[in-house]
Amino acid sequence: MTLRKVGPSFGRRLAAGWKGGTATLLGAYTILGAMVAYLPISPIVTAGACTLPVAFGILGAFITGRSIAIPPMLIDELSHEGKYSCQPCTSSNLRTACEIVRPIFGPDYVDWEVLEQWRMKNPQGFMEVTNERNELVACFIFEGLQSAFFDQLIRGAVVEAQITGETVLAMRDAKKQQKIYVGGVMVKDPHKYSGARRAQIMLWCMIKYLHHHFDINKTLYALGLNRDSEKLLEALEFSIVTSAANRIDRHNFYELKLSDSIREKILQRVGDLSPCCKISYSSRA
Repeated sequence: MTLRKVGPSFGRRLAAGWKGGTATLLGAYTILGAMVAYLPISPIVTAGACTLPVAFGILGAFITGRSIAIPPMLIDELSHEGKYSCQPCTSSNLRTACEIVRPIFGPDYVDWEVLEQWRMKNPQGFMEVTNERNELVACFIFEGLQSAFFDQLIRGAVVEAQITGETVLAMRDAKKQQKIYVGGVMVKDPHKYSGARRAQIMLWCMIKYLHHHFDINKTLYALGLNRDSEKLLEALEFSIVTSAANRIDRHNFYELKLSDSIREKILQRVGDLSPCCKISYSSRA
């Protein structure tokens, strides 16, 4: 997120520089009082002696306030995000997500055409998070895979890019599986303050999604594609089930046995975000 600097208002400048303004006011009264003693008495002289010190005092406070204790205020541009919504991912937003992560994942990048095959097989497995302006800010994927292929993926004999539409299970079949694959996790601008907020929203949505679709008798699996993803998995208490040295993709493979306590622990960390995020499990019209 880019933070916008806004200078202090006129009133804040005066409030900060009141001491300097008071000193200027008293000094002006002293000087003008001495000068009046040598000037003929007239309405103009009297008015000037009364009003000029006040004007000088205000000017002194304004100038002093600029340099004392009022740094430019930072306006949080997250306010422009408004409320968030989470729903099954559209084809166009899936393509957008792919373009965002392409430079990050490098050779591990999975083409949009491949992911679209997965999505067509199980549209409910792909979720997007959008802001109030309908801009994509995060997404995630939960998939059930054919058992034989999943076992090879866990061992590291195959890579994520080898998952095909035929390998992916429809949601009704995925719910019957004990193993669930977590992939496609994307947060826009993850290293900015806004990205941290979006990640928090995404985690809340993921927990709500899991509670809606799956019981607690599941084990989640995920690939640590880079250090950022590994830090997130470790923070969520995933553990390595297959080390990078034993895998052809040279990435650690993680697992997490889902439980009510795990869900509650994550929810406690991210807080109740229902006031600022609405989640829907059916596709948008």
